[in-house]
Amino acid sequence: MSRKHLFLLVISISSLISAIAQAKKGYKVYVNWGKEGLCNSTIVLFSDSTYCNESGCEASSRFSFGKWRQVKNNIQFTPSNPRTYNFISKVEKNRSDVDSIKVVICDRDGNNISDKVTLGLYVKDVGLFAMRWKEAEQEWSGIKRSNSVIQLLSFMYLFKQTIEIPMSDSANVYKVYLNFSHWNFRNQSTWSNVNVFSLVKKKSKLVSPYPDVINKRGNLIPREYVFEKEIQ
Repeated sequence: MSRKHLFLLVISISSLISAIAQAKKGYKVYVNWGKEGLCNSTIVLFSDSTYCNESGCEASSRFSFGKWRQVKNNIQFTPSNPRTYNFISKVEKNRSDVDSIKVVICDRDGNNISDKVTLGLYVKDVGLFAMRWKEAEQEWSGIKRSNSVIQLLSFMYLFKQTIEIPMSDSANVYKVYLNFSHWNFRNQSTWSNVNVFSLVKKKSKLVSPYPDVINKRGNLIPREYVFEKEIQ
């Protein structure tokens, strides 16, 4: 092998390794357990400078995502506009022998997260029809109807935009890939409407720059998010 060919091979391998590293971004998880452990808040920092934040008490849940930027020990969080985000990456359509519709929702890495999204079937000029959740198969199913689209109902409620998948006459099995991975939203999450905020990094914690929560003793103290885990 000539030096030129060897050099090109090394460049190609380096590019491939870099592409794989960028495709699977790492992340760190920080948790605040709140008062008496009944409520908690989780911040996930991704290596591509994006983040997501979920907080709630029992059945309630508030969620947001956006960009983070660190200057020295100060981390600034800027929420994105959910109305303009493109949530669907791609849709794989296939045909099976059954007449019903089958839909699987996956994150960007191919993990099945169908249980975190509620789906419906909307028929033009008729209305919305419910789809049935099948626990064993981890998929949504419904009756195929003309002039219909599959709607991601919980996402439409959470992100305040229409998110739907056009139906095909030649397909009844749909595998939908979303444009994110490891977001910590819940099926019942609502948008938190938070503004830009900052936290200070102190060793293994992210701490509010000012007192903003009351502890068990009734004292006003800064909120603390404790490092929980890191995924490379």
